[in-house]
Amino acid sequence: DTAPWYGAGLSESRIGAVTATMPTVVSTKCGRIIRECSSVSDKDNVEPGYVGHFITDSYHSNVALWDYTAAGIEEAFRQSCARLGRAKLDIFRLHDAETEEKWQQATEQGGVQVLQRLKAEGHVGAIGLGMNKAAYVLRFLRTYPGIFDSVMLAGSWNLVDTDGLEVLEECQAQGVEVVNAGVFAS
Repeated sequence: DTAPWYGAGLSESRIGAVTATMPTVVSTKCGRIIRECSSVSDKDNVEPGYVGHFITDSYHSNVALWDYTAAGIEEAFRQSCARLGRAKLDIFRLHDAETEEKWQQATEQGGVQVLQRLKAEGHVGAIGLGMNKAAYVLRFLRTYPGIFDSVMLAGSWNLVDTDGLEVLEECQAQGVEVVNAGVFAS
């Protein structure tokens, strides 16, 4: 599992290089596109928390921008395929769409529809959600029943936090696979 967020594309590039000659199922995520810092303007949605969280200056001068619109998901797909060295993605998850603005872009500006189209056209094997906040996972599942193949629930179902219980029940009812991440709440 990887994502453009992890090192502003560095993780995807490394996984792509390592898996180039071996059959491997790779999941990645969308909702963020990567740009060279020098091409970012005040109008771009620079992801808060990137600078200082990922130290990648020795490798590149890229930054993650969030964009959950149809165009943003299409660009994230194109960029991820290039970094991973693949024409098709095994699993493509909507990543961290956990604010009202991100929800609105994903739902009202075509992001979820692009995921569906990419799967229908065979460019993506499975589509899913990769999120921390159980409430948003549940909201997506209930708004789009039967659409998502999997959910990666991070930090919402462990010994400390059981917010994800209703998500797990909804996934069971819909037949959605669950990957539980952050199981030690660390």
